[in-house]
Amino acid sequence: MGGSARGWRRRFEDEQLSELRNATVHAFASLSIRRTPGGYLAYLGVFVQPVHRFTRLYMGTIAPFRRLVVYPALIRTMQRAWAERYDRESGIESRLTG
Repeated sequence: MGGSARGWRRRFEDEQLSELRNATVHAFASLSIRRTPGGYLAYLGVFVQPVHRFTRLYMGTIAPFRRLVVYPALIRTMQRAWAERYDRESGIESRLTG
């Protein structure tokens, strides 16, 4: 396993599709944002295709770390960046706690 990662990213008006391929996985992440009456709602989906016989074992082993450390940190970072950029423009006070 190992090796360098490669991939691409495509952006549309309110959606983004990213690809990552390395020696372990071939993954796609889809992010879309929709306006709602109360603000915005973000949807994130990650699709993983095994490329090695150890992919399932590897993904299962790191799952607790991803769920308890990586995903919460990623979501907080995205929330802060969103609030810094758009709350100032709209004049709305952020409801995020930090």
